[in-house]
Amino acid sequence: TARPLPEAGAGFRLTAAYGPTDHQRVVIGNLVKGAATQQYQILKGGTGTGKTFVMANVVAEINKPTLVLAPNKVLAAQLCTEFKELFPDNCVEYFVSFYDYYRPESYKAVADVYLEKVSQINDDLDRLRHAATQALVERRDTIIVASVSCIYGLGMPQEYLDNAAAFALGDAWSLSELRALLRNLSYSELLDASAPLTPGEYACEPQGESGGKVLVSLPHRRSTLRLVIGPGDNGMSVLKEMALEDTPTHGPDHPADSAPIRSPDLRPDSSHAPPHVPAAVPGQSGALQSFVLYPAKHHLFLEGRQQTVMAAITAELED
Repeated sequence: TARPLPEAGAGFRLTAAYGPTDHQRVVIGNLVKGAATQQYQILKGGTGTGKTFVMANVVAEINKPTLVLAPNKVLAAQLCTEFKELFPDNCVEYFVSFYDYYRPESYKAVADVYLEKVSQINDDLDRLRHAATQALVERRDTIIVASVSCIYGLGMPQEYLDNAAAFALGDAWSLSELRALLRNLSYSELLDASAPLTPGEYACEPQGESGGKVLVSLPHRRSTLRLVIGPGDNGMSVLKEMALEDTPTHGPDHPADSAPIRSPDLRPDSSHAPPHVPAAVPGQSGALQSFVLYPAKHHLFLEGRQQTVMAAITAELED
């Protein structure tokens, strides 16, 4: 189901125990005015002079989705924490490269050795990237604090939106239709339903002739979506139950002492509820009346795309 971009609505609400100084008010006013007429502006100031606070005031005044670009992950994390403190009722997300380690492919001519690309993805950072993407889709009051990783493409935004699936209790769904949808959205089926799910995986438990339970590990938060299919009043299979269940962060196979260390303000399980509604926290779950499920990956390879791509490549080679 296609989802349009969110319309203007809830604005930014800056929360601070202090206000700007007289000089900062002048700077804020100039930056706000300049934003309407100038493409580039520079805010100069030494360390500890309140540049972040000034920019927070500018964001609140302009009231548009904002991208804050930092030169590295560490500074981005620091800025993200500060903006979360200044905008506790709004959506502040963290978007950086999800690689813990990356070595590009290379060739050593002297030794005649080819080295393949080697990389390791950090699941927590990947989850935060998905949370940032969905925040931009669902809310206008969003600040994304990012590293230069954000300049690289994430696939086609319209395809990402068009393939988001909206669920509501009572909708007609069969277990086979639901599995086909999840595969098309790049979710991988875990055949052992008793095994723990990782983000982007789902498991099915058939029940009866046409019903069953489907568990989907969400890519953007530490939660599992539970969907229960059963017979409806008209005899058709419908969505009978739907709920979010918290995903444990550690267990027998994932001990607590091996959990990644990160700022408590950069939790990947923040929900995108309307302003002034607290975010979900570990240990909470709840029944749902409706839910929008986004693709498991930003880069989608939809059914039928391979034939189209192959035909285009063949035509180009013939030219």
